Amino acid sequence: MINKKKLLNLGLIGLGTLGLVSAGLITNYFTQNINVSVKNPFSVEGDTTIHLEGVESGDVIFSEPFTLINEGDSDRFIDLLTIAEEGIEVSYIAGAELSKKIVDFENSNWTILDDEENKVIITYTAVGDNFEANVEEPIAGYELVYYPDQEDRFEYPNEVVRISEIDSNLPFSEDFNSNEYNYCELDGYTNCHGAKLWYVPSDAILVDGSLDWSRADEFYFETNLIQYNSDGLLTIYGNSELELTPKIETDELLETGDYTVTTEINPQ
Repeated sequence: MINKKKLLNLGLIGLGTLGLVSAGLITNYFTQNINVSVKNPFSVEGDTTIHLEGVESGDVIFSEPFTLINEGDSDRFIDLLTIAEEGIEVSYIAGAELSKKIVDFENSNWTILDDEENKVIITYTAVGDNFEANVEEPIAGYELVYYPDQEDRFEYPNEVVRISEIDSNLPFSEDFNSNEYNYCELDGYTNCHGAKLWYVPSDAILVDGSLDWSRADEFYFETNLIQYNSDGLLTIYGNSELELTPKIETDELLETGDYTVTTEINPQ
């Protein structure tokens, strides 16, 4: 005969054993919640809707500018995309200041002359099919040039490139300012890399394209580096901003009607 009391006791023992095993399992050693407050330092300031009236086919007009702002320490890479109908060409114009400097061939950092009579303001194409650059108040006998640095920029001065000869993005890949020389460190510029535009007397450009450096005190040098990219791929360096003005060129055969130009600023 089965002893029901004994079976009941065995059952209780088994349940007790399971209980002890279950109580001995550690399910968590540590829990930590981290709340992260993020601020994106990149922003764009400008009107999102603009109406331009009184435009005739064949006109070249400028829209309202917008500003790309990077308040962070790291560089931001953007892709400027333009959507426009056939018969409308759009480029984006930026500005820069050139200045005479205290020429000192014993030092790599030349002091900028701050008075207005020693400065000129230029506009240049930052994004567009073709690069152009102009001085707002031209000086007779002067012209704008692009000056790419070589590996040893003082020991081996380079030749200049006339603006009309530029048919690719700036800076050129072989320009040591494109990635070697860091002008945030060298001269305190906000753009660490890029191209130098200078305004020099035309007769100071020698036949071989080199400059007559004995006349360097007549040159208007860059006070920051610029960039041009036909595909709209731009670098906005840390703690810097870039103001762009859309330049809209309409074809003479454009039909009467309403047209929309859309500009998008996207991350690369």
